[in-house]
Amino acid sequence: MYVRSTVRFHFSFLISILAGIVAGCVGTAEISPRAQTKTASQSARAPLHIVFAIDISDSVCSKQRELELANVQKLLPNIGPGDTVEVFQISDVTAFAAPLFSETMPPPSAGLTRSKVTEIERRRGELKRQLSARLNLAFASPDRKINSTDVFSIFDRFKPDAQGRETRLVMVGDGLHVDGLNISASVQPVNMESMDFVTLKIATFVQRLIKRYRWSNTTLKGAAVYFLLPDGAACSVPNKGSATDLGRAYKQLVEALGGELRRFEPYLTGHEL
Repeated sequence: MYVRSTVRFHFSFLISILAGIVAGCVGTAEISPRAQTKTASQSARAPLHIVFAIDISDSVCSKQRELELANVQKLLPNIGPGDTVEVFQISDVTAFAAPLFSETMPPPSAGLTRSKVTEIERRRGELKRQLSARLNLAFASPDRKINSTDVFSIFDRFKPDAQGRETRLVMVGDGLHVDGLNISASVQPVNMESMDFVTLKIATFVQRLIKRYRWSNTTLKGAAVYFLLPDGAACSVPNKGSATDLGRAYKQLVEALGGELRRFEPYLTGHEL
């Protein structure tokens, strides 16, 4: 009698434990998708206007180009729905060169039919493959001699996004603007490769550029600027000048034009977008 009661007690107790475990598993299964959806919605961002400007002058060696390309490729997975992406080369014809790539990614596919979602995903994948190919082309060694490095025409060509989107301006290169020999006689030439940025009066230099290009405090409005510098250790010829001093000059220039300099380093994390 005592044994049977004990068995019944243990059996009932075991059943109650199993029921609790099952209930707990069901509860977890019901809660988990909602938590995942919340996290996904929190990580979503508004569409951006993304501009890559890549220096192809011979001041950047081939190994440095390889490392720069690898850093830029970190950004590609984070290019999202509705982002407009453009790719330019910085050379002696920066002011007039057409973009190597200029496309807008398809919009978000939430709420659409399965066939429409499939079509949008296919199109997005196709555009990203095209973008990757164009970036590879942009980083390839030029097939001609580049006679000057017209960095500032990228700022000169910049226009605030027509849809009011934030812009990520990714500048790739050493940042050293060098005017060509055919510059107008009425313009004081700029050769940043020969400048001493330790003693340079940055405020005066910035005002000189603003006057020359007729810039204003809204020229880079809405632009977050990321400067990806060449890795000095990757090339037998060291970078010219100090990145710290050059970065200080660019910070003042970008801020004077209404933008924000967020990075001036030889690397990207992939989370800049």
